[in-house]
Amino acid sequence: MNKYEELRSMCSSSKILCGTDVYNLLEEDYMKELVSKIKDGTVTVKSKMALGTNKVQRYEIFLHNLDRFVYYLRDRLFINPTEFRIYLGYLIESNYIDKILFSKELFEDDSFKFEVYFWQIASERLLGVLGVMSMLDPIRERLEELKFNPKDYNLKKKDDAREVFNFFSGMICCRHDNLFNLFIDNKTIETERIDFYMWAWCSVLDEYIKKREYYKKLIEIN
Repeated sequence: MNKYEELRSMCSSSKILCGTDVYNLLEEDYMKELVSKIKDGTVTVKSKMALGTNKVQRYEIFLHNLDRFVYYLRDRLFINPTEFRIYLGYLIESNYIDKILFSKELFEDDSFKFEVYFWQIASERLLGVLGVMSMLDPIRERLEELKFNPKDYNLKKKDDAREVFNFFSGMICCRHDNLFNLFIDNKTIETERIDFYMWAWCSVLDEYIKKREYYKKLIEIN
């Protein structure tokens, strides 16, 4: 059995928290390409707790960390399931994803470090898009009301990464669906559709402006 088939068969394990999501994700061509990059060999991890042994195959770490990444994202974003999968697919293309998927450590081994990577991955695409869209007056005005300027943040800094993710998670959770137009690649925004994307962003930001105080109270309670 090759690595790809082995990973798919492991998705039914009780150790995998998001087996269906991960299995479906592995069906995508971009994931097959990532799987092909997994090196052979074993790695010694700090704890036996997650996988039952501290000597594990690299592909096992890949699957474990992918699963925990999906779980973290699902746990922190209240989002339509279809759009969650679209967003997840975009995130796998992040410049930071290798730090998790090809790490020699398990997510639980150093959770804060991995959480920083998570913030970076979850925020990178939206911050890039918003950096472009904020040049439009209607978007900039709404961001000013929210006191959020995309140019003020550097995702390589953990505090910035956390603040940006908190902003986006609040924005997404207040909207829940009709978000997929926000997940576009900022390098491929078509000029003829800029008004449509502006309308989409304005709608989401207006929703966040209206509901943000309620959202903050909800977060404080939880």
